[in-house]
Amino acid sequence: MDLVGKRVQRVIYPSASVFSYDPRWEEIRLGAVPALYYMCTSSSFFVDQNPGGDRALAPVEDVMVDQLVGALKVTSVVKDRSVDYLVSAMSVFDHLMLGLVSALSQKSGLRAGAADDKIDVACENGLIRTCYITRVFEGVAPRSLRIVRKDEALHVVIPSPRYQARVTSLAMNGSELRIDCDDGVTVGRMLSLPQPILAFFTEVVDELREAAGR
Repeated sequence: MDLVGKRVQRVIYPSASVFSYDPRWEEIRLGAVPALYYMCTSSSFFVDQNPGGDRALAPVEDVMVDQLVGALKVTSVVKDRSVDYLVSAMSVFDHLMLGLVSALSQKSGLRAGAADDKIDVACENGLIRTCYITRVFEGVAPRSLRIVRKDEALHVVIPSPRYQARVTSLAMNGSELRIDCDDGVTVGRMLSLPQPILAFFTEVVDELREAAGR
């Protein structure tokens, strides 16, 4: 598939990438620049034309993914003119997100559950730096679990009650995230996520496992 066409306006090689799934707003964010959003209720993609300020979401006319070469092409309209964004995957995390974009573009509808977890993942310079899992019920987040990279090691942080330890291994077992820590504690967390998001997050955990084993 040749994704490079005459209308390509911006070629982007991201040094940082983000992913978030927020069940409260039933939306998924995939990427930093451009910030690509997927709205679950309408099964539609939007691009944020004002990433530095208040969101200005514009409908996406076309989404094309070439997973073989690691490229994403997004076509949107800016001031009555079609603009193409060509994004090259610069990390394993970027490739994982391309796979999710491809899956979402082929799926009709994605229902967010009332008890779903909120997921936020940030990657910088090829490394996943943070992964936040927040349980959201009726607009409140009673407890979150965080995996953060510090001094080239992974640490798990639970704010309340306060707990922090270095991660020695982690894995997904179906819908359960299991984290082994250097103090002998095993942290288990059952996740509630739509299947495409669960599959993507499982791949993220697989990528993090390599860092934990170092």
